[in-house]
Amino acid sequence: MVRGRDKSSSEWPPLPTRPTDAGGGGGAISAERLFQEQVAQLNETHFLVLLWAAQGEDRRIRYNITNVFDDLKSAGVTRTKQTAVAAVDALHVLRFVTVREEGNRKNIYITRYGAKALEALVVGGAFTSRRSAFVEGQ
Repeated sequence: MVRGRDKSSSEWPPLPTRPTDAGGGGGAISAERLFQEQVAQLNETHFLVLLWAAQGEDRRIRYNITNVFDDLKSAGVTRTKQTAVAAVDALHVLRFVTVREEGNRKNIYITRYGAKALEALVVGGAFTSRRSAFVEGQ
């Protein structure tokens, strides 16, 4: 079970179709509730990308998509670069990270929303931290 959703099920709870369906006395869904629901849908791969991007920034290291793939592969989370790219893309769409093309690399930077999401995941104890070979090796 992954945070209230059977992993084998492909069905998601229905999205509100009218403002009154969102709850809260007939108003639209609040920004805070939307953020909480977005964070609740993140998986371990997203958590690790946020964590390692934040650690890289703390050390003033440029962390890029290739590093994400290498670290996820080293941690046994994935064997494909497609998974790493998909995780970064999802975080970028949610505005939890920004991706900047710098030279021939796509470097990843955590946003304030990404930092808030990471904090929520850490405080909630949803996932355990794993070592980034790239960040630790610098």
